[in-house]
Amino acid sequence: MIVDEDTRELIGGIYLSISTRGYIDRRLFQIYLPILQTLSDQVALALRRAKIYQQTSAHQRLEQELRLAGEIQGSFLPDHFPQVAGWGLSAMLISARDTSGDFFDFIALPDGRVGIVVADVADKGVGAALYMALSRAYLRSHVLGDHPEPASALQSLNQRILEDTSSDLFVTVVYALVEPNGTGLLYGNGGHPPPLVVRANPQQPSQFLTRTGMAVGAVEEAKYEQASVMMDPGDFVVIYSDGLTDASNSEGEVFGMERLQQKAEALRGLPPYEVRMQLTEALREFSGGTQEDDVTLVVLGREIA
Repeated sequence: MIVDEDTRELIGGIYLSISTRGYIDRRLFQIYLPILQTLSDQVALALRRAKIYQQTSAHQRLEQELRLAGEIQGSFLPDHFPQVAGWGLSAMLISARDTSGDFFDFIALPDGRVGIVVADVADKGVGAALYMALSRAYLRSHVLGDHPEPASALQSLNQRILEDTSSDLFVTVVYALVEPNGTGLLYGNGGHPPPLVVRANPQQPSQFLTRTGMAVGAVEEAKYEQASVMMDPGDFVVIYSDGLTDASNSEGEVFGMERLQQKAEALRGLPPYEVRMQLTEALREFSGGTQEDDVTLVVLGREIA
């Protein structure tokens, strides 16, 4: 008998006929039995190695495809931060896997304004990455077309996604607009974690910006609004994905919005790049370097004249 070494199931056998004039020669059978057992063990081992080789080859091909998908997806992210007079900007995305369901984008409008996007698909893996690419492309086309304003852009994106897809996925989005030397932020928030505005003046409390609609791609009848917030020189806003606030440590505690607020308030007076770097380091120290979800972090601040 040939037995699978992993499952112990019978997968084959070796047939031997030893007879003399129609009678079984038991003496010869006893001589050959150990040899046959050794042979069956060797066949089982060879089959197991062939199976492992096939599995390894398939796994390597899958890894190569995922790596390529990750590289293509990474090419979608901006390779530089736009220069907006009066504003400073810094951003990063840390993927938990080869591909990501998070993304951020900067969209330069013809009138000089810049759109800032942070989004998160409610899933992981290749499916989320494809949905992310579709959402990014659609949002860009609407913003650069007839729907540059946040409310209109999110409304159009929601309709287009529901028309063109049949999946159960959806995406949360913050889309904000700033203008050169502007004094405020115009934004729409479709189901995304609320951005945090930190005031340069410690006497002014920081604030989480409210949502203006539900997640995009979930309900056809969803309605989206937009809101604005005034920002003084030195103020900054932190836009993040839930991979940051939901990150946990070895004791099962989550980073949370309150901790984010405390850490960000301690960084008053620093430029956006330093704020982003220190918040990233605070997250790494808290989680011990482990990561279960994608983390996106964008910091936008008004420059001090």
